Amino acid sequence: MSRNLPKPQRDLVKAVKTEYRRVQADLGPRLSSHPHPAMRDPQQQALQVAQNTLRTCMEATLQSMGPYSPETCASLAIRLASYAISAAALEDQDFLLAHVLRHLGPEHMRRVDQGISIQTEWQMKDGEARPNFGPISPRASQ
Repeated sequence: MSRNLPKPQRDLVKAVKTEYRRVQADLGPRLSSHPHPAMRDPQQQALQVAQNTLRTCMEATLQSMGPYSPETCASLAIRLASYAISAAALEDQDFLLAHVLRHLGPEHMRRVDQGISIQTEWQMKDGEARPNFGPISPRASQ
């Protein structure tokens, strides 16, 4: 699939695959001996490795984009979810879309409560860049 891409994109695909294997080698032993049985499932382990790999790619991309507006985040979230859903068989996509819509809000809140997030900055209405998590500047609280 990546053979038809220009060399810079082929290099990127190669780097992402290398990162996936690195994360897999790092997480694999910990997940295989995880106390929760679900985390020992090969599909769950692949999902965890993919999530960590994609988080690294997203952090690098968002840092390159920033600062950006909340609307940009929403648009990116929609597009990324659509890509993930489109990777499934066409006959499963309606079910998957409904599943994502039903579970995204509660799952997002659970993950944020656990500190699972991308650390970056975004642009306030006043044009100032602020971190998405962390202390609010004194100016913002005035």
